[in-house]
Amino acid sequence: MFSPKDNGKEFWLMSVDLTSSKLQTSRGITVGSILAQLKEVYKGIEKIPDGRTDDNNCAYRVGGEAAEYKIITFEVEKGIVKEIKLFVELS
Repeated sequence: MFSPKDNGKEFWLMSVDLTSSKLQTSRGITVGSILAQLKEVYKGIEKIPDGRTDDNNCAYRVGGEAAEYKIITFEVEKGIVKEIKLFVELS
């Protein structure tokens, strides 16, 4: 959690890690969704350049500067979403 400097009354949740299918993104992607679904609902999704080259076993990212530093990453293993991370990146 984060509170603006000298505030102490308002708090922001800065990150959430999802490893269960009980919750989903606003576009219906959850842990257990297949890669084809992920690419269909998040057009233009980017593979994170972390050295992995297999599309079915890597991480993907949505967001960044255009999204006001709100970012979602999806960890994909064997073509299935295994983890979703939502976070705000502050400059």
